[in-house]
Amino acid sequence: MILKSCLIEQEEFILKPSYKYIKNTDKLIDSIKSLITKNNCSNLLLDLSGFNMIYAAQIGILASTHHFIKYIDGKITIIVDDENIKNYLLKLNFMKAEIIVNQPKSIDRQELS
Repeated sequence: MILKSCLIEQEEFILKPSYKYIKNTDKLIDSIKSLITKNNCSNLLLDLSGFNMIYAAQIGILASTHHFIKYIDGKITIIVDDENIKNYLLKLNFMKAEIIVNQPKSIDRQELS
């Protein structure tokens, strides 16, 4: 599964991209765009924990840009593993995203294969 999604409340979604699809970020971004387009998800939590700085920036910026095109007054929260990633994304913050740092968890190596 490329993308796990969960509707928490009306108009509030959690998205957790699968790290094993990182070699195909276009497909991953298309999945995120499709979910945003097909659903009413003005409040979005994008869990990018497990992704390095470059992939977190690429996915976070593209997903939030698409989200704010549809929901100009919407909210997106991006979860990352590291304070450095958060600071990097904040410097690129032409998006109105809130960025929070999650405590890193051990990565399941089977999930990456």
